[in-house]
Amino acid sequence: MEAFGGFFVDEKAARVENIFLEFLKRFKESDGAGEPFYEAEMEVMRSRESTTMYVDFAHVMRFNDVLQKAISEEYLRSD
Repeated sequence: MEAFGGFFVDEKAARVENIFLEFLKRFKESDGAGEPFYEAEMEVMRSRESTTMYVDFAHVMRFNDVLQKAISEEYLRSD
């Protein structure tokens, strides 16, 4: 962890967060055609002012090994 403006930055958590945001913006179904899968989901969340999104872990596993390992091994990690 590195100090930043009086706070500590958890570099691993920041990396996982960036990969997850990339996943939400870029993941497409198996053929890779069409709009990103979770893009429409985010639009629905905005319109309903929702804070809950369901993510298929199989999608995460197909997208990025680092992300799937971080979620499966450290999902209980506290801030």
